[in-house]
Amino acid sequence: MPPPKKAKTEEPDSSDEFEERIVKYHPRSSISSLTLLLFIVFSLATAYEKLGWNDKNTKLQIKNSTIKSNLDNQTLDLSRDNNADVSKNSKNKDARRKERTRKSESVKSKINSITNAYDRKILSEINDGEHYFNRGQYPECVSHFEKLLKQYPHSPRAMYGQAKCLDKLSEKMRSNELLSKSIDAYGEVAKQPGITNELLKLSLLKQSERLIFFGKGRDSVNVLAKLAEHLPKDVDVLNKLGTSYLIMGSNRKAFDIHKKVISVDPGNGIANANIGYILKALQKYQEAIPYLEAGIESEDPETNQAKFYVFLGEAYTKSGRTDDAWKLYHQGAERGFFMSAAQRSTENAESKLRAQPWWTVEQSGYEKEIRKLEYYWKTMRDEANKILKKNRFPLEDEGLLDTGDWRQLTLYQRGQQNKKNCQLVPKTCEIISQFKQATGNIRGQIKFSIMTPGTHVWPHTGPTNCRLRAHLGLSIPKGVEIRVGSETRSWENGKVLIFDDSFDHEVWHRGTESRLILIIDFWHPDLPLWERQSLAPI
Repeated sequence: MPPPKKAKTEEPDSSDEFEERIVKYHPRSSISSLTLLLFIVFSLATAYEKLGWNDKNTKLQIKNSTIKSNLDNQTLDLSRDNNADVSKNSKNKDARRKERTRKSESVKSKINSITNAYDRKILSEINDGEHYFNRGQYPECVSHFEKLLKQYPHSPRAMYGQAKCLDKLSEKMRSNELLSKSIDAYGEVAKQPGITNELLKLSLLKQSERLIFFGKGRDSVNVLAKLAEHLPKDVDVLNKLGTSYLIMGSNRKAFDIHKKVISVDPGNGIANANIGYILKALQKYQEAIPYLEAGIESEDPETNQAKFYVFLGEAYTKSGRTDDAWKLYHQGAERGFFMSAAQRSTENAESKLRAQPWWTVEQSGYEKEIRKLEYYWKTMRDEANKILKKNRFPLEDEGLLDTGDWRQLTLYQRGQQNKKNCQLVPKTCEIISQFKQATGNIRGQIKFSIMTPGTHVWPHTGPTNCRLRAHLGLSIPKGVEIRVGSETRSWENGKVLIFDDSFDHEVWHRGTESRLILIIDFWHPDLPLWERQSLAPI
């Protein structure tokens, strides 16, 4: 039996192929690979010399020399790269060291700013309590500071530590009693003799914040007002007070406080933006514009919000600067504040919803409900007209009216029936009570809307993309139109128009008789049930 044949080893046809293979390696792939190739070349050169193939040996020596040169160059490159890496790592270490030093100095500075001479004597004991707090051991933290306060009853830091621990424990235990104690404790901190301004500010700001959480907004404002008396030039405190006044509806006080901020800090973002909003609410649009512009241009995180783009856009529009408004809306969309320049709602769904200005009845998914509305349109028209002969509907109160007269009678809002108004139109409310996707819509309304000749409603958008708005024509004269997006339509008696009011829309009444419609907001058909149940009312 013949011995097994050895497997053939594929060898290069010529030394040129070696060159081709060497070139295919990455220049920094591996020095050991080049060393191996060099060894092979030396071996072949020796064999050629023994066989008298001097010409080939010469060629190989040349190639050997070339490989050596390449190897030396690559070794040099690697050395240079290593040196560069060492230098880079050294710089990174220096940067990290400087950052650690900066943070350490910042912490020390903050501790010094809230620690008075009395507290420096017991700083070690205070730090022990802080360790409990940082580890989330809130009962132990409360106990530690209580013991410390028995020994040092006028320690602002110990009292502040106790307040913080009670605050966190109230969250963990979901206890209003503990929350109330923490609110009182924050207030007591501010009364301690020798308290530093920074600790005074921390404790009262925290007390104000927790009072708002506790539903005591007016008490919160009073705390901020007290703090502003102690720190009359603190811009942060003044702005918080001004914003709180604005939330409480005290626009005059808010305006005065923010004006005080501007006198100290002319470029302050939130002060400018809030002054602009107040002036816009007073319909002083041209005066509002420079303040709102300054607020947005400041790039203050507090003004980097969609609502300020909406306010400024409205001021532009109502000052006749429509092009500037659309330029701003496009900018807002690019920055992610709006879904598009035309779709500018700010309270939007997490789920991805179809977005189009106009909808057909079939697309809406509410064909059954819509057909029933259209079937009973005369019944609802007659009830509304009967009320209108006795009483005028309340005026529209959203500041959308440019000219004319526009009034509404609300039957459902935020998913709740207005029983008083439904008693005026019982048949209408009985019909619409069957439409649970509308009556249960906590982000919508159901209402009669009447508009007199000569009325113009400013371009605007609704607050949310979570709904579709249906208009049932009840008394439609000639010369009335509604634009949604870029398309303008008109109503018909007994017919329903459906649109997404999160898109820019506008209304004109150029006719000679009043226009009467019924408005019904249905849930957007793409909005899932779980999200409908989790949304906050609007």
